[in-house]
Amino acid sequence: MAHGVDSCNFEHLLPCTPPHRLETEARKSDYMLSETGERELRNTRDHVQRTIAQPENELDHLQTIMDGTIQTSNGVLKSQIVKLDLAIAPHKKLPPELLSIIFLYCVKPFLGLRLRLRHGSDHAPSMTLSLAAVCSSWREVAISTPALWKRISISYSLYPDTGPARFSAFGQRLSTSFIPNQSSRLSDPPFQSPSSSSHDLWYKDALSALKKIISWGTRIIQIRADTIATPSTPFPVSLDPFLNLLFPYASQFTQITLIGILDLLLPFITASPPAFDALESISIQIDGEGDGAFVTSPRSIYFAGLPARTVFQNAPQLREFILSGYLFYGNTRVNLRTPLPSVFDLQWAELTRLSVQGVAIDVTNAHLIIAQCARMTNFQLSIDNARVETPLGEIQGRIHHQYLLSLVVLSLEESHVEVFLQPLVLPSLEKLELGSNDAIRRWQNRSSAAGCISLCNRSKCILRTLRAPFTIVESHLQGFLTEFWSLRELYLQRTWLSDTVMIEIAQGNLLPNLEGLECFLESTAASLGHLMNMILHGGKGMPGSTGIRSVTAYYSYTAGLVLYPNNFNEALRKFVSFAKEVRPQGCIITLARWPAEFVVEM
Repeated sequence: MAHGVDSCNFEHLLPCTPPHRLETEARKSDYMLSETGERELRNTRDHVQRTIAQPENELDHLQTIMDGTIQTSNGVLKSQIVKLDLAIAPHKKLPPELLSIIFLYCVKPFLGLRLRLRHGSDHAPSMTLSLAAVCSSWREVAISTPALWKRISISYSLYPDTGPARFSAFGQRLSTSFIPNQSSRLSDPPFQSPSSSSHDLWYKDALSALKKIISWGTRIIQIRADTIATPSTPFPVSLDPFLNLLFPYASQFTQITLIGILDLLLPFITASPPAFDALESISIQIDGEGDGAFVTSPRSIYFAGLPARTVFQNAPQLREFILSGYLFYGNTRVNLRTPLPSVFDLQWAELTRLSVQGVAIDVTNAHLIIAQCARMTNFQLSIDNARVETPLGEIQGRIHHQYLLSLVVLSLEESHVEVFLQPLVLPSLEKLELGSNDAIRRWQNRSSAAGCISLCNRSKCILRTLRAPFTIVESHLQGFLTEFWSLRELYLQRTWLSDTVMIEIAQGNLLPNLEGLECFLESTAASLGHLMNMILHGGKGMPGSTGIRSVTAYYSYTAGLVLYPNNFNEALRKFVSFAKEVRPQGCIITLARWPAEFVVEM
């Protein structure tokens, strides 16, 4: 008699599923199991029974596996949600014109690019480049927005003799992102350590990428080239950043700043002139890093005998020229032994702003510049005092300049003030600043102050700003200030301002237009009171005068804390508290102890 088996579902027996044939046939009600088949099914049943009886830790293990599976699945799903959100994001509907404006709000006013060979790069990725890397449409918007690329600063470091070195990931990223036939996205390639033979290839690629960026609308560019280049080890022309980056787009630049050692700058400044049609400002900084001669003595530069420096000859719009020397070691400078107008062949008569900082020129050179730059309004220079050789009696004629508004003379020794100022006639002069290399030394010779008075009297100018390290005694101070009645800013860092003078200023009898003042202060409680009275009432003696807006006063350590320890310190505390309450709105008051160990700013 056949025995039937009830229909059963064996799918839940996951640990040990019966063979496929038995599972199928046993579901039939009229199927008779053989002994072998029955034995297999019984073994399966026993295995399931044992599985049910396994310890709790097995269930925990299974739960862990399930949780991990669910978590992984959820991560995939969430990633899909993010991608879907990006696909339907509202910003995708923004017109390119509006997206361009948003980009401009997100980025810095200049784009900084650093290519380094020796030590990698510590320069954070630029926001501008990051925006351009989001997608192809954003990239097109960024490229078509010239304002994003208007101001670029490039730091370019290459040492041809260093052998194998690690390239900056940023340099590789740049070179593989913007040159033709490369990826359109800004991916970050891994660090590589190419051999010296591949240096040229990588930097040529980087230069190609930089050229493409410049072509998108750069108007203001700064290039710093940090490298070892000497006449015995010349820098490869094919890698020269100045020649390769500036010449192809010369007509579009309005402002150029170049920084490097002289040997690296010379190939550029002696090159044939391109058409700098829009160039308005040029700044050249002679970098002296690593030259031991700079440590002990100033370096003299002679341009005589070098090829003609006509690179800026075709710059009809050039109005500002800045030449500076920046030396990393020692308080030394570069002395220019060749007359500056002979160094660069450009339209000197059309310049309006000229600055020579850290590069000292002699007095004769300075006079020549003032005479030749007929339209110049602002002139800043450093004087090479060792080259002042012209006695006062041998100065022939006057140098009349109708447009000079600001004259700033640095590193000038007191004995040379008259030699420098005596031939000048500057009827438009409004700002005169004279400075010494020695921050401590005072100009005690009355001839230096007399030289300034003589300049203003013969020029019949209305001086607004005067800064000089004069030490004017109290008996002569009032007369000195009377000569400069038109001043709005007076910076006498080495002159004591007496109580009598502060009273006269407060009453409007001296400096009726005064707005800014820097001086020494007698360390007495009475002087603090007169100072406050001067701040509240001074500078209002003429119609339209706004009053004093800025005061920096130094008081002596010895006089204040030894002779008047209690009286002055208590008065100082009261002055600070009172000044915070009653000072005119926007007025800045600074009290500093000399030597400068304690400063109170209000």
